[in-house]
Parts: sequence; C-alpha cells; structure tokens
Amino acid sequence: MSVAEETFNYAKKICDIDCRQQFAEKRPGVDINAADEDGYTALMLAVLRPELNKNNLVGLLLDLGADCDVENNTGETALFMAIEDGLTFTVYQMLWLADKNFISSNGDSSLAVAKYFSSNMREIIPLMEAWGFVDTENPTTYEQSRDLLYYSEGCTTCGGSVCGK
Repeated sequence: MSVAEETFNYAKKICDIDCRQQFAEKRPGVDINAADEDGYTALMLAVLRPELNKNNLVGLLLDLGADCDVENNTGETALFMAIEDGLTFTVYQMLWLADKNFISSNGDSSLAVAKYFSSNMREIIPLMEAWGFVDTENPTTYEQSRDLLYYSEGCTTCGGSVCGK
C-alpha cells in the first residue's frame, strides 16, 4: 500500500471524530501530498470516492495541507477530477486554496477544464472568472483526447475521401 493510500485510509477512519488534532498527533511528519506510483494523492483518492465525503474527508485533507494543484502522472489534479465529476461542493472547497494561475504540465488551467465540463460547472465558472482564475483559451487535453477519438473513427459523411478524416 502506498503512502497516499495509507494517508487516505487513516483519514477516512478518523473522519467522524476530532480528526484534525488526532491525525496530527498520530501521524506526525506525514506528507499529506505523498503520491502512489500513478501520482495519485490522498486528496485525489478522496475526490474519486465521493460517497466517503459525507464526513467531509476532502475538507479534512485540505485543512491538513493537501494541495489541490498537485498533478498525477497524466497531468490531472484533484480539482480537475472534481470538476470533471461535477462535485460542486468539493470544487467550492478547493477553489479557496487553488492557485488561480495554475497551468498543468499538459497546458490546462482549472478554468479551461471547468469550461470544457460546463454542464457540470455552470454556477462555478462565473465565480472562477470573478476570482481571476486564468483561462488558457486553448483546447484542453480532454478536448484533444475527444478529438483524437473522433478522428480515429474516420469521417462518417465522406469516408475520408473528401475531408481526409
């Protein structure tokens, strides 16, 4: 089990009690942003398991210093994951701590990702714009992946003979 998974599991176990102090006392010096072999942190694992957030596990990890702008091996952050999954409350929690000028190694900004997943983030986008989150105004890696999938399937209209797709 990786340090990230251990941290996640321990935080999950104590989330019902006075967890902040207990976590700090029982796990002194733990790296709250430690990642597993795929680059996933405890915060990312908590975001990916929203059913465990009923006791505000994400809030606990953020209070303990978890960084929502840390990237995994594919360039995704916990904030990007929460946006993609439409976890509005979790996104609100992270926006207070997120770097407004953050650009991932893939060239994605948090605002650009929110705009791509706009059906999930209608009420969040104006807030991010008002708070000054940077927009790369470039296609996100999510869009590029979608476009690659579309183009690899070929054009359904001309079969590729006219458009070359």
